[in-house]
Amino acid sequence: ASDYQQGHGHCVAAGLCWMARAAARMGWAEQDQATRIELCTEAQGLPIGSDLDPKEIFAQATHDKKRHGSTVNVVVPERIGSVALRTISLDELRQLIELGSRSTKPLAV
Repeated sequence: ASDYQQGHGHCVAAGLCWMARAAARMGWAEQDQATRIELCTEAQGLPIGSDLDPKEIFAQATHDKKRHGSTVNVVVPERIGSVALRTISLDELRQLIELGSRSTKPLAV
């Protein structure tokens, strides 16, 4: 989706933060974990999100190897050191992508 302007590792880091935010907002993860993951990711100089439209992210995600027909497997960071695998519908994936698109960190003043 970025026309290969972002490396794989940067995309993985941003995706981890994206999923952590969504999982916290869905009640699947401890609420403070997304912020902790974002802070650790930023401390390593990695991105915590993307300027891409969530609709474009969803369009790309529907081609993922973890998709199986109308469902997709996602890795949900429940807390530091623990993840869960969930099989969700494409509609749920769209919702997760939207929920994860906004940072949990307070804006700097």
